[in-house]
Amino acid sequence: MSKNKQVRKVLSLIISLIMVMGYFTSFVYAENNQLSSAKEDLRKEASMKIEPEVMKGLNNEDLAEVLVYMADQVDAERVAYATESALSSAMTPYQTKLQVRKGVIEALKDNAELTQVNILNYLEKELENGNVVEFTPYHIVNMVYVKATKEVIENLSYMSEVEKIYENKIHTLGEVKLDSEIKPSDNSLEWNIERVKANEVWALGYDGTGIVVANIDSGVDWTHPALKNKWRGYDPTTGATSASGNWFDPVYNAALPADSDEHGTHVMGTMVGQEPDGSNKIGVAPGAKWISARVFNTAGSTTDAILLSAAQWILEPGGNPDNAPDVVNNSWGGGAGIDDWYREAVRAWRAAGIFPVFSAGNQRAGEPLPWPGSISCPANYPESFAVAATDRNDIRASFSKLGPSPYDESLIKPNISAPGASIRSSVPGGGYQGGWSGTSMSAPAISGTVALLLSANASLSIEDMEDIIQNTARPLTDSTYPAAPNMGYGYGMVDAFEAVSSIATGTGYISGRVLVPGED
Repeated sequence: MSKNKQVRKVLSLIISLIMVMGYFTSFVYAENNQLSSAKEDLRKEASMKIEPEVMKGLNNEDLAEVLVYMADQVDAERVAYATESALSSAMTPYQTKLQVRKGVIEALKDNAELTQVNILNYLEKELENGNVVEFTPYHIVNMVYVKATKEVIENLSYMSEVEKIYENKIHTLGEVKLDSEIKPSDNSLEWNIERVKANEVWALGYDGTGIVVANIDSGVDWTHPALKNKWRGYDPTTGATSASGNWFDPVYNAALPADSDEHGTHVMGTMVGQEPDGSNKIGVAPGAKWISARVFNTAGSTTDAILLSAAQWILEPGGNPDNAPDVVNNSWGGGAGIDDWYREAVRAWRAAGIFPVFSAGNQRAGEPLPWPGSISCPANYPESFAVAATDRNDIRASFSKLGPSPYDESLIKPNISAPGASIRSSVPGGGYQGGWSGTSMSAPAISGTVALLLSANASLSIEDMEDIIQNTARPLTDSTYPAAPNMGYGYGMVDAFEAVSSIATGTGYISGRVLVPGED
């Protein structure tokens, strides 16, 4: 072979190698580009899961407190329907309610256990490494509370099981306005109790006996004479107390019910308060029993995580679904607008047969007068029963917030009105105080009305009671809201007498001797 041919062959080989290397480099470059692009997409997707408030906190603080909301949530109402459909038609309404509640709770727990396992394992390891301070899993909402470093929070956002990472927000008790002149009264029927016609229901023979109410609030002074005998954890015949399943205190862990403010005791008084001798008729359903969860501290504040723990306790107090109340009063709330963090909890309550009452919310310091759509969350959820406040003249109190709901503008919110201006009720230390104003004071009138309805017919569903309360209400209007129902008063003033009368017609008496004790 000539020298020139050898040179050309070598050059050809070199050129071929260069071309092959070029193709290989281009391939690697393209692959790296695709990988980088996929990584960037994943990073963006993960960052979208973290709320802006959380990101801001992560940039400013060493640690963050968040609620990790799981993508897989239980449809509690569907579970309740399926459970009820599978039950024997021979079961009593009480037995059916308990079995449905247990089915709902079991589904919630199973789902949380299955979907949280990877996250909890990761958090446990990071706890050992010192990057996690604490974490708490929940099942009433498939969610995990986490206090950890920025790196841990960001790592959680990359997990496919996670849908959203919320800030663990701080909530404060709604502002209560006090009249400048407070005139105590000792035993006459309070005007707000008469206005909702609760006393007329008592005359029919229904006072809430056999029904259990609950509040999530600042606690309750259980020793108050208008409330003591009505606490389910107290036996008046022996003086024995039992807090298990009857009192929950994630704030101070007090052994027996106590109030860190005055708010919770005042609210509970409007639900069930009355002294054994019949004096101080401050409560709508004086025959009912009560339980309570304290979530607000002495500064009047709490967090999302604490409120979630209380919501979960309400579902099965003391770990026993049989202990759940019939109605839960929530005289608290956050801002306006869409915020789903508590919605699954309210849905779970409903599916478990627990009526969810919420105050519509008050104008706070620095806020303008309530504007359309100002109704507080969670009262603005379609599943919540929201209560507006009125004065002695049945006029909406100026502080009472307005609908519509941001979830459905055609839905009437608030649902109903009740007296909430210048209300007298129990306060810690055994006394009473009037002049309290707020939707916190109107909501318990509705919780008491629910107790009266259930004492007349314990088989009523939540939907039944909502319809009854709304359809028997006295329509309320004003110059702003000339037609009823409306977004200021809802369906109007609650009328407990008409509500109970609508289901109690044809009642009578039977006599005899119980041979086999039963549950109903």
